[in-house]
Amino acid sequence: MKHITNIVISLALILAGGVFLAQNLGYLQMHTPQLWAGLFGGLSLLFFVSYLSSGLRGWGWLFPAFILGALALTIGLTSIGFNSPLLGVPILLGVSLPFFAAFAIDRQNNWWALIPGIITGVIAFIPLAESRVAGEVIGSMVLFSVALPFLLIFLTNTTRKWALIPALVLGFVGMIPLVALLANDQLVPVLVMLIFAVPFGVVFIAERRAWWALIPSGFFASIGAGVLTDVLLGEGGGPAVAGVMFLGWAATFGLLWLLRGRYPTAWAVYPALACAWIALMVLIFAPALRFVWPVALIVGGGYVIFRTLRRSKASA
Repeated sequence: MKHITNIVISLALILAGGVFLAQNLGYLQMHTPQLWAGLFGGLSLLFFVSYLSSGLRGWGWLFPAFILGALALTIGLTSIGFNSPLLGVPILLGVSLPFFAAFAIDRQNNWWALIPGIITGVIAFIPLAESRVAGEVIGSMVLFSVALPFLLIFLTNTTRKWALIPALVLGFVGMIPLVALLANDQLVPVLVMLIFAVPFGVVFIAERRAWWALIPSGFFASIGAGVLTDVLLGEGGGPAVAGVMFLGWAATFGLLWLLRGRYPTAWAVYPALACAWIALMVLIFAPALRFVWPVALIVGGGYVIFRTLRRSKASA
């Protein structure tokens, strides 16, 4: 490996020296883009040869190989008058592709390479999409590109359950701009509550001893359900909103109570009953409360009039 490295460095020095010598003798003009494209292309070829000679496991050689090749391609396209957002794609792909090679060579140890590889690869095409799609879509693309490698890290080895948390959180966050673009803005708070609820649910699924994670997961999900109820019912749906939230909290503690055989959660029956009672009271009696105060005022006013008239007759 060291022998190959020395040969590549030597050839690179010879190539650079030959170029500068030709320039000093007047055979080359250093400011011509064709010269720089050829120089970077030649160096890229040397690094590719070094990589192939190293037995394919020395994927680090691919960084200068791809990046220098991308520079040569970009300069060459510019020299012929090509002007497009695609000009930025080769260099970013040149940074991205070596990471995929690292993952392909050793999936067990180089799983981390998926993260920078996918993120950089997606970012490479953002300039192309910028003039074609809405900004909300681009924002979602970036967030999905960060979530995707974590999902793939889990799928390639299901023992890495921790990777599901950033995958799901970033995936749900990536949906927020799309919801704001395609749907009513009032649905965004619902999605935000789900974003908070899902990671705790994943923690419980991944590590069953973490029974406590059901509480924040159920609380956030219930709030989201309440907000969704408010969106669907509009004005006048206040009692139903509160009732749905308290029912959700009652169900959360009820589930914990049902799991008391495996976890120390026998106590959960008390908050479950309390929340269920409050939800019942709100859903049944709250709609009638709007009539209580008007009726009370009418009755009170009528009573005052009655007493006043009665005193007037008594004094007469």
